Amino acid sequence: SVLANPTDLKELTPEFYTLPPTFLINSEALDFGARQGGQRVDDVELPPWAKNPHDFIHKMRSALESPQVSRRLHHWIDLVFGAAQRGEQALA
Repeated sequence: SVLANPTDLKELTPEFYTLPPTFLINSEALDFGARQGGQRVDDVELPPWAKNPHDFIHKMRSALESPQVSRRLHHWIDLVFGAAQRGEQALA
């Protein structure tokens, strides 16, 4: 899990930042099966800091557009697509 293992990285698709949040809600009641414990897989489980799907999207977008992310975005681009994928920069 990304919460327990700092080397377990996940990228989020654009749907995590745009409204309406239709991909978070199983509005068509599709059968996604069940978890190992038997619970039905249905709507996306939101983190505790999100009140609802709209709030989740709003907070995700606010974070993405924040000054902190803007100052560091080039590091992520280098890591994912560029020079920092291998060699000395990858280790830094």
